[in-house]
Amino acid sequence: MSAESIRQLLLELRINGSILYARLDLRAIRLFISVRATISNRVNNYGPRQNAEKFILHTIAAALAGGRPSVYGTGLNVRDWIHVDDYCSAIWAILTRGTVGESYVVGADCERTNLEVVGGILRALGLLGDAYDLVADRPGHDRRCAVDASKLRCELGWVPEHTDFSEGLAAAVAWYREHEDWWRTGVLRACE
Repeated sequence: MSAESIRQLLLELRINGSILYARLDLRAIRLFISVRATISNRVNNYGPRQNAEKFILHTIAAALAGGRPSVYGTGLNVRDWIHVDDYCSAIWAILTRGTVGESYVVGADCERTNLEVVGGILRALGLLGDAYDLVADRPGHDRRCAVDASKLRCELGWVPEHTDFSEGLAAAVAWYREHEDWWRTGVLRACE
């Protein structure tokens, strides 16, 4: 195994390890002090009011500011995307119908490569779908983040409402276009 492969593995273990430790901590707290708790793990979300450094908002803001969005590596990294409203409804389902102490994975079966997402954003803005720049990949950047949300769907009957990603992405682009005050200061500051 090469030094780079070992470094990549250690980065992935650190990220996944923090999730594991959070689960163990919560279960220990629940057992020792009788806290009613559940855990939800979600995929990437999109929609209005995102944090400035998040991929979709950062891409929209770069394009709206007249720049070229950056895409890490080859852009072929795959993510499952869920609309923020659907994530909120999943959290509500978990809180009201979930089993205390259980973990639920929240996903929308909406896998897209980063290039597909950037292309969709650029097209929604009326720009060429290839008006982006590829930049060096981040260390520890997963090639694919896939989840199985069947437990949430089968046990709690939850399903996402926003199933047309292109439509949801276009609506998010429109929201950020109309709410420049939301993103301009935070995103441009995050880019400095």
